[in-house]
Amino acid sequence: MIGAGQYQEHSNVFAPGEEIVLYVQPIGFGHKQIQGQNGEKLYLMNFTADIILSTKNGTIIGGGQDIPVTQLISHYRNVELLATLTLTIPPDQSIKGDYLARYTMNDQTTGKSFDITKDVTIS
Repeated sequence: MIGAGQYQEHSNVFAPGEEIVLYVQPIGFGHKQIQGQNGEKLYLMNFTADIILSTKNGTIIGGGQDIPVTQLISHYRNVELLATLTLTIPPDQSIKGDYLARYTMNDQTTGKSFDITKDVTIS
């Protein structure tokens, strides 16, 4: 498991078929109080993501929606969370060019979401 700040930076240039891995640390996320098997009070944190790779004019070439990211059950209202979002570039050699990778992280507990958009070059 990778901890906070433990990663190797990569340029925004990727090859067809390569994976783009984005590490995300959401803040201000929600907690849903639930009851454990023994009646104890627990807290649920639940995230999904929409990950879309598109041309600069909006034509979608890859990605997916409602991708399960993490569902964490804890005895505490955690304030730190690390999520890994992975997008695999289609292996088609004809898609070389400049694109946008848009990541939408969805907090299923609060209904809130946030977007991260990255410029990506496929060469």
